[in-house]
Amino acid sequence: MSYIEIGKAILNKVDIDRKLAKFFYSAGIPFTAIENPYWLDFIQTILPAYNSPNCRNLANNLLDAEYQVERQNLDKVLNNASNITLVSDDWSNIRRESVLNFILCLPKPIFYNAKYTGSESHTAEYIYNEFKSIIEDIGPSKFAGVERSMNQAKQIVNFFHTHHQAESILLNQLNTITLVQPVETQWGTCLDSIQSIRRCKLGLQMSVVQSEVSSKMTHDLKEQILGDLLWANLEALDYFLTPFVKLIRLFESDTPLLSYIYEEWRQIWESINAQVLDLNFKMKVHRLIDNRFEFAFHPAMAIANLLDPNFYGKSLGPTDFETIIIPYIEKVYTFEEAAHIYGVMQKYIAKTDEFSGALLWASIEYSSPITAAKRNWSNFGFIHSKLRTCLNNNRVKKLVAIYQNLRIHKEVKEDNWFEEDEV
Repeated sequence: MSYIEIGKAILNKVDIDRKLAKFFYSAGIPFTAIENPYWLDFIQTILPAYNSPNCRNLANNLLDAEYQVERQNLDKVLNNASNITLVSDDWSNIRRESVLNFILCLPKPIFYNAKYTGSESHTAEYIYNEFKSIIEDIGPSKFAGVERSMNQAKQIVNFFHTHHQAESILLNQLNTITLVQPVETQWGTCLDSIQSIRRCKLGLQMSVVQSEVSSKMTHDLKEQILGDLLWANLEALDYFLTPFVKLIRLFESDTPLLSYIYEEWRQIWESINAQVLDLNFKMKVHRLIDNRFEFAFHPAMAIANLLDPNFYGKSLGPTDFETIIIPYIEKVYTFEEAAHIYGVMQKYIAKTDEFSGALLWASIEYSSPITAAKRNWSNFGFIHSKLRTCLNNNRVKKLVAIYQNLRIHKEVKEDNWFEEDEV
């Protein structure tokens, strides 16, 4: 291990190299910049005893070492995490190669991995197997799930979908419908499957006692359908999952959402509160809802709820106007503008004046977990640009992991290489 002596200070060259490399990786600077003669002149001027690493060092051993440190830091974060959300998206890079990314929302989005899939089709089964592998590596207990009851539901659906005679007997029963097959990559369909099974309860119980069905069905599955426990569990799951699926589908729709977010979050909180659940579990779910809302919240949501004639602020708390809306107006606008807007809002709330055109609110993008996966591609595009087409895929993956996660740790803002007066 080499050291550099500056006056009375003795510096560790390995530590300097690592910090210099981290700067290059976190800013997305091409490796070749480290051999720029003006950069070398600058280093020799401020630190004559220091020999800057070359391009090969930066692209190989220093990158590998920093990537290992980043993975170790990620492991520490995951050890303390619970209720992780795993999301993924696909993309084609500058060489038209297909890539899948995998992002963990804790709720802050952390880059976990990327896979260059080559000619492999991104089918639901393929993506499911990739998700399953990651979940098993991290630990299934870290991800929220209702696996046992869902497995029972899948067994019922799969049996009737693969036994056409049994399915025909079921559909001939009164008030039955085709059972819905859950899609692994769209967990909202799990609720559709549960609801289809519940709707066919009587038809299923009448079907499984017929010899044509009973002879082909396992004894355990038949007992589950004829018993009470399965139906009690499915009813509880239906009741529990419905408000969450409703919220997800609303956020995935084309409906303007900003004014609805406050109301929907309040309703989902009240829905959980009304359910008969273990107190500790209920408190844990409430904390998760509150944490997610706090992570996603922006004052514009409160303002939109207030200004939407459908709500008139009815979803807001009693002090939200004074503690959220007014401070935000004072922060964004000048004193004169804020005073004018405050006056207009008071007239709007009191319904004593028409809605003023002076109230123009900036739209705020609502971030869902899948947005984190899509935004990750901008990091891929920044790292693997037209100027760096020769980067190999493994090196790109390491650079993106370090670039994205380091910037989250330090809360680095987006790069802006020009001051306003330079544009």
